[in-house]
Amino acid sequence: MLALSWAGALPAAVPALAAPTRLLCEYLENPVGIDELKPRLGWICTASDAKARGLRQTAYQILVASSPALLAKDRGDVWDSGRVVSGRSLQIPYDGAGLLSHQPCYWKVRVWDQDGSVSPWSAPATWSMGFLKPQAWTAQWIGRDDGKPVEKQSALTQASWIWFPDPNVHEVPVEKRWFRKTFVLPPGAKIAAAQAVMTADDKFELFVNGQSVLKGDKFNVVYEADVSSRLHAGKNLLAVEVENGVVGPAALIGALEVSLSDGRTMTIPTDATWMSVDRITEKWNQSDFGTTGWKPAKVVGAYGDGPWGSIVPGKAYLPATYLRKDFAVAHAPKRAVLYVTCLGNVEPRLNGRKVGDDYFTPGWTDYHKRLYYRAYDVTSQVKVGANTLGAVLGDGWFRGNLSIIGQNIYGKKTRLRAELHIFNSDGTSQVVATDTSWKAEFGPIVEAD
Repeated sequence: MLALSWAGALPAAVPALAAPTRLLCEYLENPVGIDELKPRLGWICTASDAKARGLRQTAYQILVASSPALLAKDRGDVWDSGRVVSGRSLQIPYDGAGLLSHQPCYWKVRVWDQDGSVSPWSAPATWSMGFLKPQAWTAQWIGRDDGKPVEKQSALTQASWIWFPDPNVHEVPVEKRWFRKTFVLPPGAKIAAAQAVMTADDKFELFVNGQSVLKGDKFNVVYEADVSSRLHAGKNLLAVEVENGVVGPAALIGALEVSLSDGRTMTIPTDATWMSVDRITEKWNQSDFGTTGWKPAKVVGAYGDGPWGSIVPGKAYLPATYLRKDFAVAHAPKRAVLYVTCLGNVEPRLNGRKVGDDYFTPGWTDYHKRLYYRAYDVTSQVKVGANTLGAVLGDGWFRGNLSIIGQNIYGKKTRLRAELHIFNSDGTSQVVATDTSWKAEFGPIVEAD
């Protein structure tokens, strides 16, 4: 009889699941300024062996610590979930002690597989809390109101209401009429911008050089379209089909504004130079079409005349407000977070550099109900000695254009509210907040919508 023996220890089981990756808090990687009281955590599990099959997570453990050093020692002094039997890896709510405004949290996770083998700990991740109560804000709303608005009248104010020369344009039956206008752009012209604005009583479709670019069916709404890609040097054509849907007044009004790269501008409004017809043939909206049988359009009213009235008032844009505050820092900060909100759109700056990589901050909202704020880790931008915190404040959706609804839907005065919180290694902190000590001026941006 042959006996076999094994003198060495059995090899440890190799975990089938690798360390969790892409740790998320509220669906974000290392977010700053979370104001959810129980932030939801998540991660992605991957196999330690790409050829492995049938793997699954059966349990997890989350550690949340108050410092990277404690986390590195596997100490979750803020929260230690313990081993939780679950296959979940998304939307796992934090369940530790109550969190405080501005509190930083450092966390990691490990998971167990279907065989009970535990993965290594994940790489550490972070999140920090924002303002957990509105009363926690100390900053004041600031702005400057003596900027002279830049008036911009709609191109429609230069246009006339036109129609086919029917005997009675105020009792037009249900019918269609067609209109054309040719114009020439200079040889070699480069179009920088071209905007068509138009409406009709009751329904229209605009073609530019044979291509449909704009439609509308409400006479008291102005429809707009960027048509710069449809134009070219030389002869161009605007062609419009208009339908009167009910017996009564009928008319078309519109204009095309063209800006060339050399600074020249051109406006083509509806007027008596447009041609009209009461029945069409093929290619009526093509530039190579002859206009035999077409008649000059009839002007039935200037912009603002009844029964249509002034459907587009002149618009006024505020120049961008530049705001700044000088402050001093005695020690290199352990952590620095900038919180920003506004009535309008804002671009925050610190020591001459733009803060963050986002635009149109803080985003559109129903300003009657809520305001959003953004938080940025600016530790690397704060320096020992003299510093300057600034912001450029523009109209945005707050007082600028909101789709076809118009301007000033929510208010007419732009405002900034910001707080820079600087946390030092010795436990002290410094707050730089918007107040009456800030300076404000108007700069080179005269229109920001």
